[in-house]
Amino acid sequence: MALIESVCVYCGCACKLLYEVEGNKILRVLPCKNDDISDGNPCIKGITINEVCDEGRILKPMIRKNKDGKLKPTSWEKALEFI
Repeated sequence: MALIESVCVYCGCACKLLYEVEGNKILRVLPCKNDDISDGNPCIKGITINEVCDEGRILKPMIRKNKDGKLKPTSWEKALEFI
């Protein structure tokens, strides 16, 4: 496991973050205490950026036919019509 200091990829402020990495996966994101931009208190979007960089992230619209049903891929048109 490695701890890598880098900037947040969420917005253009470039807050420093510490990425706890193992293999090719970000396990956890920690605040960087020596950051002049965020004073060591980055926003929630930066601290949780690893959740949207996950391979398990949904990349297309999904619809469930009923409450207990399994999510299935659908088109954007059908998804927008459904909601």
